[in-house]
Amino acid sequence: MGMPRPDSWARYSWARGGPYAYIVIAVLTVTGLAAMSAAAPPQALTFGMPAIGPALAAASARPPAVLAVGGYAFLAGFAVSTWQGLLGSADQFARLFLIVCATAISWVIARSLRRLLRDTAAAARERKMLAAIAEQSTDAIIMTSMDGTVISWNRGAELLYGYTAEEIVGHGFGRVMPPDRQEAVEPALSALAAGERIRVDEGRRLCRDGTERWVSVTVSPIRDERGAIVAAAATERDITDQKRREAEERIAAERSARAARLESLGQLRGAAQPQPRRHHPAGVPRAPAPVAGPRQPRSSRPDPA
Repeated sequence: MGMPRPDSWARYSWARGGPYAYIVIAVLTVTGLAAMSAAAPPQALTFGMPAIGPALAAASARPPAVLAVGGYAFLAGFAVSTWQGLLGSADQFARLFLIVCATAISWVIARSLRRLLRDTAAAARERKMLAAIAEQSTDAIIMTSMDGTVISWNRGAELLYGYTAEEIVGHGFGRVMPPDRQEAVEPALSALAAGERIRVDEGRRLCRDGTERWVSVTVSPIRDERGAIVAAAATERDITDQKRREAEERIAAERSARAARLESLGQLRGAAQPQPRRHHPAGVPRAPAPVAGPRQPRSSRPDPA
């Protein structure tokens, strides 16, 4: 729950016990105790009772308000003790010192409480944001206890596996594991309990309709504020279509390689076959092969004089 806006502090304070309610109660308490101290005899030394006021104001987690209530209690104690004739006495000093100490301690408590509430509100906002991100993610985001019981199941898991959150939360994660992979759950939980992070590039899961899907999985241990591992968070992405495309591409590549081998083999067979001899038609005389005659000597010409 976030902090209310300033314009709704009054309604928040009285309806839900907000910080202003504690401040008002503290002021009324100081006023009532101061009046009682003024009506009591000086020997009762009750004017130190307003020190209760700052302690009540500390519950508001507002240090300035604690200081304001403490100052009011100090002035009330001083006025009552002076009216009773104890001005400057050790009793007056002791009771006023008690109010100062109570105010200082209450201020420290209020400051620590305010820091704690701020950190708690920030953590709650972060958890709410992470929950919204997980719910809107298209991947299956699943959280299980350390015994394998599903404790969180987002919309992506519903779309991937077909189980709604109401159907699967409280049941074992083995419901989406194929029968031949059931024994892998326990070793995985043991590894997560030891603080290990698990990554599976290709894993099989069983959907509600009985079909199997291929997923890539990343599982991380979840720790509490003390560092103890209390749960496991898994992110699972559907890679079934990717696996199908890879199988089709592999089959196409094998067919192409086989066709190329057959084509090469056919070319080799064709080159190895003997060439057929030419057939000369009957009755047609063959042309005589040319006969080389004797070489004629080169004519010599006289050199010109």
